[in-house]
Amino acid sequence: MSTRRSGHRPLRTSATVGVVALAVAAGTAAVTAGGAATGAVDPTAGLLASYELDQTSGTVVEDSSGHDRDAAVVGSQGWSATGEDGFTFTGGGNSSGNGIRLPDDLLKGQDQVTVDMDVWVDPTLSGNWFLFNLGNYTSYPNGSGYLFVTGEDAQGQYRGTIAESGYASEQRISRAGALAKGTWKRVTFTVDGGTVADPGEAKLYEDGRLVASSAVTTSPARLGEPDGSTVANWLGRSAYRNDLSFEGRMRDVSIWSTALTEQQVAQGSCFGAADAASAVVVPNADDVRGNITLPAEGPFGSTLTWASSDPAVVTTTGEVTRPATGSAAKKVDLTVTATLGGRSATRTIPLTIRPAPAALDPEGYAFAYFTGEGAGGERIFMAGSQGDQPLAYDVLNKGEPILTSTLGERGVRDPFLLRSHEGDRFFLLATDLKIDGRGGNGFATAQENGSKSLMVWESTDLVTWSAQREVKVSSDFAGNTWAPEAYYDEAAGEYVVYWASALYPTPATGEHAIGNSYQRMVYVTTRDFTTFSEPRIWIDVSRGSGRGMIDATVVRDGGTFYRVVKDEASMTVRQEVSPSLRATVTGSLPTTTSPESGWRLVKEQIGVGQPNPWGGTFTNGEGPTVFRDNDVANRWYLLVDQPSYHGGQGYLAFTTDSLATADWRSVPEAKLPASPRHGTVVPVSAAELAAMRTAYQGGPAKQASAPAVSWPTSGTGCGTEPTTDPTTDPTTSPTTSPTQSTSPTQLPASPQVSPTQAAAPTVSLTAPRRLTTSKRAKVTLTLSASAAGNRTVTLTLKKGKRTVVTRQVVVSGSTATLKLPRLTRAGRYTLTATYADAAGSGSDAVTLRVKGKRR
Repeated sequence: MSTRRSGHRPLRTSATVGVVALAVAAGTAAVTAGGAATGAVDPTAGLLASYELDQTSGTVVEDSSGHDRDAAVVGSQGWSATGEDGFTFTGGGNSSGNGIRLPDDLLKGQDQVTVDMDVWVDPTLSGNWFLFNLGNYTSYPNGSGYLFVTGEDAQGQYRGTIAESGYASEQRISRAGALAKGTWKRVTFTVDGGTVADPGEAKLYEDGRLVASSAVTTSPARLGEPDGSTVANWLGRSAYRNDLSFEGRMRDVSIWSTALTEQQVAQGSCFGAADAASAVVVPNADDVRGNITLPAEGPFGSTLTWASSDPAVVTTTGEVTRPATGSAAKKVDLTVTATLGGRSATRTIPLTIRPAPAALDPEGYAFAYFTGEGAGGERIFMAGSQGDQPLAYDVLNKGEPILTSTLGERGVRDPFLLRSHEGDRFFLLATDLKIDGRGGNGFATAQENGSKSLMVWESTDLVTWSAQREVKVSSDFAGNTWAPEAYYDEAAGEYVVYWASALYPTPATGEHAIGNSYQRMVYVTTRDFTTFSEPRIWIDVSRGSGRGMIDATVVRDGGTFYRVVKDEASMTVRQEVSPSLRATVTGSLPTTTSPESGWRLVKEQIGVGQPNPWGGTFTNGEGPTVFRDNDVANRWYLLVDQPSYHGGQGYLAFTTDSLATADWRSVPEAKLPASPRHGTVVPVSAAELAAMRTAYQGGPAKQASAPAVSWPTSGTGCGTEPTTDPTTDPTTSPTTSPTQSTSPTQLPASPQVSPTQAAAPTVSLTAPRRLTTSKRAKVTLTLSASAAGNRTVTLTLKKGKRTVVTRQVVVSGSTATLKLPRLTRAGRYTLTATYADAAGSGSDAVTLRVKGKRR
């Protein structure tokens, strides 16, 4: 199962794709570099010098790398009053402006180099100028070597250059078009030296994206030959004394003795291999009951490899063979090796593999549902069957909900209850939606600016439930994520999770109009309902302006899959059949004569005209769910939701003894709960049914506390930018013609959206103000009494204007301790916590100063 895609980013859509790390699992870690013996490796190895340029005064420019390579201001001191806007260079002809002189011989003996900085070029600057120079002075056409970047050369190009002697030896790497002026840009230039016989490569980046590259046949080590002496190392000045001085601002300058990789540049080199290894989490490691996700790509651009102490029980690709029923649990150690920037770190993750359960003997049914759009209806309710009767139920918990959403929109609908393939774990998926109180045309706007997430709970007994988790699975081009369900694909060893989304050509919700789009069915795959693959289109058929296909449910009989799905053109449900679960439908709906290799129509407008329980007839419906009789072979039941806006009061029951012909007959006398809406019925054992009846005598379900919060270590990285503009890229934006889409089967990317800063201060942060690159720090987050509980807090860590990582975490109670990642780049960071939902809002921020480890 692919969980993360490298290279072109617009296909990456899920916030939880790849490695999820809300809490770092216990384990041991060791770091190796190349073929060196296992042992600790300083995460800042290779950093020659780092200049934050955040001082407010002084002529000494502090090197925060820990190498004591301080620089000196020459000319006027261009410091800002707050230190946050970097150093201002005045510009001037013949190198007359101010500058910052770097230490001599900075690149002596270095075959590789990376220079990385944030720059703001004054709009009036024109002529010949360098952002920086590493090397010696030169007088055209002679010289003894230099390396520089200019934002605009004589041809109007953004260019990096290395020359081992004078002008004639220049090797240039350029991108057509100048670096933008009057705005902050991130400039990165890497050189991996080479020779004529064995060329190296130079790369030029803008805002973390590679924009130009070229082979080079020289090396930074040859600057200042024969002894590598360089005396014209400058920020803001050229190797040519008659050139202009730089005019503009600069901050966060780092010089490395390695040529950073594209992934490292994209991630800003904030993290090392050890951080990547420590970020890896195997969900339910102490209670493994099925296949697990062992991704090949890890956080911060790392690659992951896996080893198992017992491959017969847990393979290196995550397939699990459980001990026999009645046997003891097995202990297996997984070893993950994370590789990043030429370094590796290993970590051992202990697993406990539970024995297989006894075969299920179903003697009853559990029924999960919601009750409607009225006050309190958008919560999870539960009913239990009267013995083994499939259409007779008692409401549990005295009619009160067993689960209430405290995340997202704080309303939850369409619960889908799934017994795991192995049989001894349950997953409950639900729509994140609250129509009550939404205002306006609730269902229309909910398809335009609704949730991108589904809600998940887990249980092993239907009585005690895990903490709720909010999982973002939809693209930001989606307007909603409705009615998620799942089916286990035995051949692939994973679950196929599907839902409905309206898709738009832009992530800007203010530009979404459902009348210009329609609902498509989308699916992902997962082994653990924590890590998901990338979304793909399953059904893509326009049924008119703003109308498509929603509310699919799937069952299998023998080797044949049956799907019941709502057609929004007629507002009725139809049944289809296919030998392949993942077969796609595009353009038009299947008919009875469609190819047998894919989905074919069995019957449409099921149930229309048949009697309903409220003295009328069934006209329109949605939210179908299908289940098999525990005792009568070939007997099936279908519940279809006929809500008030379709002339009914909830679920209507149907039955058939021929699933293949969809001969569904209504059962208006069924004893269902009062007004149950879109939900699920699953078979349960007599013991499970009895436990539910005992537990739900009054009071909500038992829920585990949210996990202890460790700083989430997956994220966008320092300065990561999409490789295309998602609002305009025609290759990733789905068409929204109401007639028909020609979109590909994969969905566009989800750009990171900064949280809205909230008002009243109901959240606060406490953190050490000074850190070093060799240590990780703890931060205390406190919610005021009015905000305490299972609350979603958005944490954002920035270095300057660049986001290191943004993640939402659930805080249980009023305080939480967060462990920051080890930050391998020295500098000034800002950590912000924001909290905003229906119960309140607030924000707080702290500034962190990270110093390099002194050598």
